[in-house]
Amino acid sequence: MEPHPGFTAREGDHFPTERPATDGWTPEQQEKVKRLRARQRELGTTVMPHPYWSTEAVRGDVVAARMALKRLFPPVA
Repeated sequence: MEPHPGFTAREGDHFPTERPATDGWTPEQQEKVKRLRARQRELGTTVMPHPYWSTEAVRGDVVAARMALKRLFPPVA
């Protein structure tokens, strides 16, 4: 949100990193992000504790889906 002068990684750094200078966000952009983040928190506190997520069927499906995802790709060495 705030203006940033930018930077370039030092010579010899492991990963080349660069960030251009920015002027920061406009007041309208900052306000919109604040509203969206507040809405996200509101929805999260509504959805997460909902009784649906503690049912046996959902818990079993989540575990099965997670295990299936683990087997989609070979492990990275």
